[in-house]
Amino acid sequence: MAKYWDIKRRKKRKKITPTEKKERKLNASWLFFLCLIGTFFIVFAGTSKKPENSEPISSPVPSVTLSSTTLSKAGLNIKFINGTGLFEELNKATTILSQNGYKANLTENALNTYPETIIYYEAPAERYAKDLESVLKYYKPKTRILSQDTIYDLIIVIGKN
Repeated sequence: MAKYWDIKRRKKRKKITPTEKKERKLNASWLFFLCLIGTFFIVFAGTSKKPENSEPISSPVPSVTLSSTTLSKAGLNIKFINGTGLFEELNKATTILSQNGYKANLTENALNTYPETIIYYEAPAERYAKDLESVLKYYKPKTRILSQDTIYDLIIVIGKN
């Protein structure tokens, strides 16, 4: 059984006066007008006409071509990613690299674990990738060419295998 203090009373609605009605209509029309103007600027802001005799401005794009003769073990840009989930595995693998004359420029732990070890390489660094395949034989690595442009010559992902 409900007590009288459990029952909520209905609030009386405030009656809107005619002047408040006019103010609300005016505010709504201004809001609509401002939205219309904003939409106009968004749609037509990027469609300005270019002068007919102007040429597009292009920034110079540097072209870098590396040949396999310019690369050396010490000059390779290597990124090393630990995908095993074990922090000490990163130290083991970098030690193996440094004993064989390679230096990892960046080492980091992956957010995920990887099932296998993969050596990604840029085309000029293919022979070093094949050499690293024998150096890291404990991890049973596979080599793959990089499909994206990157600043690294080699990206080594150590997996759980």
